[in-house]
Amino acid sequence: MKYIAPAGSVFPLYRDILQQAHVLVAGATGSGKSVLINSLLSTALLDSPARVRLVLLDPKMTELGQWEKLPHTVRYAYEQGDMARALRDTIDIMENRLRHLRSCGERIWTGSQVYVVIDEMADLLTVNKAEIAPLLQRIMQLGRAAGIHVIAGTQCLLASVLPTQIKCNFTVSVCLRVATKQQSRFIIDRPGAELFPDPKTAGKAFAFYRSGADVDRFQVYRVPDDEQARLVSWWLDPSHTI
Repeated sequence: MKYIAPAGSVFPLYRDILQQAHVLVAGATGSGKSVLINSLLSTALLDSPARVRLVLLDPKMTELGQWEKLPHTVRYAYEQGDMARALRDTIDIMENRLRHLRSCGERIWTGSQVYVVIDEMADLLTVNKAEIAPLLQRIMQLGRAAGIHVIAGTQCLLASVLPTQIKCNFTVSVCLRVATKQQSRFIIDRPGAELFPDPKTAGKAFAFYRSGADVDRFQVYRVPDDEQARLVSWWLDPSHTI
């Protein structure tokens, strides 16, 4: 599988990313993390609430609020206590699904997929790591069979903030522009992301997508704001909540 995708042909890549167990989206401030996460959400929201459910954790209260009222959204949280409760509720969903699978003799959940989307994981872990880290780790270890996926963004590329026991559970990584080759290696096990142009001056963002041993480069496609607004309006129409 090889993607070198300009804007307009990146949709299959976004679909592929959404099919992975857990996704880490990393990069420096202004590298395009939130743009990519919202574009992934826009892609996921082409499916109905019967197929896609969202748990949105938004510590900065700036990036994920536009999706709060959608029928797909199970929880939207931005305060530390509420975010911890949202993760515990997700564990309840996961455990109920796993019990159902065991009772039916099945291995993989084929119903709705739950995406736990974290806009800035460093903020979530730094303030309340003792409580949050075990919850997040449990979801990531057991969630795949239950149709529960974590998509987490971070700009803090330090092992002290992103502990190994959590980082190793991300099955794929997307690395946008970073400051140093060491940071690039930390995310995708190779240098190169430090050479990407600054999106603010280049007018576009680039990223590496690491899946297993493969590392592919692509151009980030931003779903326009008006298109996202139309998507929200469409799903808020009661006749479309199938």
